[in-house]
Amino acid sequence: MFYLSHLPDTLSTMFTHEPLISIVLDNPQARAVIIALHGFGANARDLSSFSRFGTYPFSWRFVQAPIHLGGQGFAWFPQDISKIPLEDPLSYFHHLPETEEPDIHTASERVISTIKQLRIPENLPIILAGFSQGAMVTLDILLRKQIPLHSAILFSGMPFHIPTLTKLLEQSVESGSPTPLPPIFQSHGVADPILPISYGTQLSNHLKSYCLDYDYQTFQGYHEIPDYILNRALEFVWERL
Repeated sequence: MFYLSHLPDTLSTMFTHEPLISIVLDNPQARAVIIALHGFGANARDLSSFSRFGTYPFSWRFVQAPIHLGGQGFAWFPQDISKIPLEDPLSYFHHLPETEEPDIHTASERVISTIKQLRIPENLPIILAGFSQGAMVTLDILLRKQIPLHSAILFSGMPFHIPTLTKLLEQSVESGSPTPLPPIFQSHGVADPILPISYGTQLSNHLKSYCLDYDYQTFQGYHEIPDYILNRALEFVWERL
C-alpha cells in the first residue's frame, strides 16, 4: 500500500503523467458509492478487494493516481518526483506538515474532475476514502468542499501543510454551516513505521474540533488496514446513511 521499492535509481526519466483511470464496481442495491484513493506506489487495484468485504451494499470507484512510477506503481504527488530524496524518501512525507506542497491540491483537482465524469447517480451519497497518500488527497478534497460528500474515511493519513490546513478548517466554519465537516472515520496503526502514529494523532487533534461526528480508531498494527478496521469504517458510514 506504500511501496518505496518502486522508486527507480534515475528519477528524471522514469516518471510520466498518465490520465486517471478508475475501476468501477456497481451494486444495483447500492445506497451509496465509495470512491477509494490508494497509497503511494500502489494502483487502482490495490484497494479493490474492499468491494468484496462485508455485506454492505455499496457501489465502488477505485481511482488510479496520475503519476506513473514505473511498473505497477503510481503516486498522487509530487509531480516533480526528484523532490523525494532517494537516500531518505520518507523524509519528504515527514516534512509535509511544515512544507507547502501545491501538488496535493493539483491531485485533488484531478480526482474531483474524475468524479464528475464517473456519472454517479444523483441519488447516491458519495463517500470518499483514502489510504496514506490517498488520505491526504481525500482530506484536501473534503476541506475544499468542491463536491458534496456524505462522509470521509482516512486510513493511515497525516496532516499536510499546517497553515494551509488551519486556514481551510477556519474557512469551513466561516461558511456558516452548522456542521462544518461531514462525518469522518480515521484509523492509524500504533506501530506504523512509515507515517508514525504521532501524525495520525496530530491530524485527529486538528479535525475533531471542526467535526461533530468524528471517530478516530488506533490499532495494534503497522501501515495497513486490518479487516476489523475496514469493517468499523464501513459500519461507521453505513449507520449514517
